[in-house]
Amino acid sequence: RDNVARLFAKFGVPATFDLLSIDIDYNDFWVLHAILRRYRPRVVVAEVNRNLPRGEALTVPYAADTHWTGSAALGFPHGTCYFGMSLRALDLLAEFHGYKLIYVCNDGINGILVDRALLSPAAIAVPFDAIVP
Repeated sequence: RDNVARLFAKFGVPATFDLLSIDIDYNDFWVLHAILRRYRPRVVVAEVNRNLPRGEALTVPYAADTHWTGSAALGFPHGTCYFGMSLRALDLLAEFHGYKLIYVCNDGINGILVDRALLSPAAIAVPFDAIVP
């Protein structure tokens, strides 16, 4: 979050581009928010924490020096499921920045956002509950 805009500028990322994928296993919400404040990808694929209740807007607090240690269920002995954001948090962040959550992968790990300016009124009108598997 603290340096992403500076890095994008350093490497010449245009203000508008086609696809952004965010999967950083902890501060995803905060980094995505920082990017969308200055950049306008047409499509965003963002990781969510499928262990969090989908209908509740939850995210870990920003912590620059913290990262996910892995899940005990995946064989990481000291791991947790404490990371990232819920699907509803992603949906609200999308709405705040003028995007629409249009699809959630069947495994519940990735949400796909599209710039509302590129969508039909019918696509924009689809409610959150109809998108969530």
